Amino acid sequence: MHRKRLYRRSRSDSSSESPLRAWRRQAARLWQRIPEGVPETVAFGVVFAIGLLMVRYAGRQNPMPGIAVLALACAGLGWQGWRWRERALEERRRREKLAIKSERRRIRRQREADELEEKRLRAAKDAAAHQRARALQDERRFAEIERAAALEKIRRGRDEAIELEASRLISLSEPSLVRAAEEAFAARGYIVAPVGDEANCDFILNSNDGGLLAVARLVPRTRKADASDVLALDAWRVNIGAGAGYLIGLAGFTPAAVRAASSTPTTLAEAHILAQWLFDNSDANPINSLDPGVNPGSPLELEARGRSIGAARGD
Repeated sequence: MHRKRLYRRSRSDSSSESPLRAWRRQAARLWQRIPEGVPETVAFGVVFAIGLLMVRYAGRQNPMPGIAVLALACAGLGWQGWRWRERALEERRRREKLAIKSERRRIRRQREADELEEKRLRAAKDAAAHQRARALQDERRFAEIERAAALEKIRRGRDEAIELEASRLISLSEPSLVRAAEEAFAARGYIVAPVGDEANCDFILNSNDGGLLAVARLVPRTRKADASDVLALDAWRVNIGAGAGYLIGLAGFTPAAVRAASSTPTTLAEAHILAQWLFDNSDANPINSLDPGVNPGSPLELEARGRSIGAARGD
């Protein structure tokens, strides 16, 4: 309601406005549209025309007033010309400033656009590199998982094969067991030389160049090896100057034998150990090509370990 009243009042005021006030308003609008300096120039032009008329009609009697008016009009027109020139120069400077400002604005926008494009390209490059690194990491992880699974499968097959080989060794006869022991030591790199005793259970283990490395003895399968067997083997080792000894007992070892072997360079080997030696050093073991490494029970290391233990005991 209040807005309607104001609108009606404004319409009533405009309708009740006098013609003189409306004319003044129109004149003020027209005056604002006239360029700067035009009224002054027109005024001085009129003065110049009046001066010409005064000189024309005054004649030779009194030309000075007309000349003065002409001089005043010429001075005014010159001043207006100077003002027009200054305004033109000011307008030119203003346009140049606007052009410079516009050019700077364009350069700044272009630079901002280039920076945004560079950031976008850098972000895309970083994202692509991250994706490649992540894909490579996933590929490596999957390869490691597959390799670990393959190794685990091979190890399970190895354990099963060793168990089967141990069962086979336990079921062998004495002569076959002696041959199997010789094959096991040969697989570990020894040159096996039988002693030729009546029991046919002792072995001398030499290196490839004929040097003495270790001795071995096979305990009868009808009983467990005890401490006396360990001490007898160690005495034989010391007597012939070997570095290590192997005591093979398929029936197992007594606790006293284990305690006696812990203080001598003697390795207690049962059927499972013999089966492991036979399988690990055979061509049927694929883990040798997948997970190579130094064999901690190699003949040279056993000889060095035996010599160090013998030196510590004063043998």
